[in-house]
Amino acid sequence: MSPSPSITRIAVPTPFPVGDVNVFLYRGREALTLFDAAVRTEDAYAALVAGLAEHGVAVWDLERIILTHHHFDHIGLLRRLMEESGAETCGHPDILAQLQLSYGYDDRHRVYHESLLAELGVPADHTDPFILSRDSLRKFIDVYTLDRLLPDGVVVDGFTVHHVPGHSPTDTLFVHSSGAAVTGDHILENVNPNPILRRPLPGHRRAKSLVEFQQSLRHTRSLGLTLCYPGHGAPFTDHHRVIDGILAQHERRNRRILSTITPQGFSAYDLARALYPAMTHQDLFFCLSVAVGQLELLESRGLLRQEHDADGVSRFYPAHAGGESPVDA
Repeated sequence: MSPSPSITRIAVPTPFPVGDVNVFLYRGREALTLFDAAVRTEDAYAALVAGLAEHGVAVWDLERIILTHHHFDHIGLLRRLMEESGAETCGHPDILAQLQLSYGYDDRHRVYHESLLAELGVPADHTDPFILSRDSLRKFIDVYTLDRLLPDGVVVDGFTVHHVPGHSPTDTLFVHSSGAAVTGDHILENVNPNPILRRPLPGHRRAKSLVEFQQSLRHTRSLGLTLCYPGHGAPFTDHHRVIDGILAQHERRNRRILSTITPQGFSAYDLARALYPAMTHQDLFFCLSVAVGQLELLESRGLLRQEHDADGVSRFYPAHAGGESPVDA
């Protein structure tokens, strides 16, 4: 293996419960690089400038910005940093399309989410508060563009690109030839990076994101990683332990669902309320994402079946009339 890369973590504040988000300064052979662009707030910008200065770097010194995925807490300052530095911007080929689908806030965005919430069994009077809570994120979105698209398998300044969809469809793992990896939110040591419900690209079906995430996790587990630099929290070793912990939590939820589901079945909204009794409009989308992911995972294993009732609500039922089936280990 080659020598470990020169990577410096800079923790940047966010106004969200997740706490700080990381950006990483990489002194590469090709370019002075920043992985991710934090969240779009003045506090975040000031912390980033101060963090760079501690290591003798100014914003205008940056030559390249690489994005791990398209979520707004990782991309918010991209335009400002690019305009001040002239840095090359790089990321997953679908980032710009996914940004529009996730944060477009146009009429199609509203119509899609109204239909989705109805299908998941969310009461109609919850729709407007949900839309308003999502719209409140608009101020954090300020996207510029990408100069260079990074397809799966390409090498950029010593890092091999691995697309690992799940938490988001644009999740990208950057694995250095030394075994060090910038992991974004794909794997986090003390937080389960749950896959988020997502609007599909035109002409595509909505992905079963938790099924997809587990496939990506198993791929990442097979890689010879030495040190992981995550989107939140401190760098960590032993990615096997972290991935096994994430998968184990999925299985604990599976067992809970199979132990409580009745022949009458339930919707994703019913399950979200059971898993998160204190759920609010602000966290409805994230709670629904967990519920949908687990239900679709169990369906993919043949343990649940899905039907639409007379109102168009998708409901899940035990697949076997004779009782529960064991959960795959």
